[in-house]
Amino acid sequence: MAHVLGRIVEIAAAFAPVRIAHVGDVKNVTAELGAFRPTLILGVPRVFEKVYNTARTRAQLAARGRIFDMAATTAIDYSRALDTAGFHCPCRIPGSHR
Repeated sequence: MAHVLGRIVEIAAAFAPVRIAHVGDVKNVTAELGAFRPTLILGVPRVFEKVYNTARTRAQLAARGRIFDMAATTAIDYSRALDTAGFHCPCRIPGSHR
């Protein structure tokens, strides 16, 4: 299904004023994301794991691993809270309210 979705996105991008990029090697994903700064990422779970693991390793090497882990936990909790019925976000992040 992911490959079909990818193909549909490519076709839609051809008809819309959208830039699209491809990365051929998982090793280059983190650098390419930093250079391209995409609004939307379409990828398989391994791609997202690679980006997460690289960011976490860099944070740990810079003695910020604890902060990174706390931020990751907060993001997961926030995402789960959005999925629960009746949740109202008190923050003012655009698009964060359902």
